[in-house]
Amino acid sequence: MARPAYSATERERIETEIRQTAARLFGEFGYRNVSMRAIGRELNLSATALYRYYASKEALLAAIRAEGFRQLEQRLRAAQEGDTSAEAVVARAIRTYLDFALESRSLYSLMYELDQAQVTEDPSVAINRRAAFAQAEHIAQRLLSDAGRQGDPNELAHLFWIGAHGLAALALANQLDLGKDFTALVDPLLRTLLGDSGGT
Repeated sequence: MARPAYSATERERIETEIRQTAARLFGEFGYRNVSMRAIGRELNLSATALYRYYASKEALLAAIRAEGFRQLEQRLRAAQEGDTSAEAVVARAIRTYLDFALESRSLYSLMYELDQAQVTEDPSVAINRRAAFAQAEHIAQRLLSDAGRQGDPNELAHLFWIGAHGLAALALANQLDLGKDFTALVDPLLRTLLGDSGGT
């Protein structure tokens, strides 16, 4: 007798559990050192059952990365809510980005995993990554508009992304040990961004 089909809600719950478990194992042992069989074993699922949800380990990694960028996009969107100045929004967004990276270490590391040269970027990853970056562009545009200045919001958004990601990556690698930690560098980064927002 065939197994009854799961409801959409139940399937989503299982897929979320698979992604979370895989992200944790990839974070602990490295993406290339974890097999689908090992992930299934952790979940008490056979590898065959796991392939019902994700066609390959590469597809599972893509789903994890897409989910990470989706969560980051939601957080950056929420950081812009409220009737506050553009400068306050930028400061909140930087801290939001860093908080996300530090609270979701395995997930964040997989989003930017350097050892993915052989993994072609899945369209869902590209879409969600672009959506997250679009929030940085919105913040940059707001900053320029509030200041009444000309400038390139895409360029300013890149500077935001570079600065926030750089701090996050160094913090996760325990490399901020040369006199400043990431909390001490948020305000200087903010001042740099605000200065660069001046344009002409």
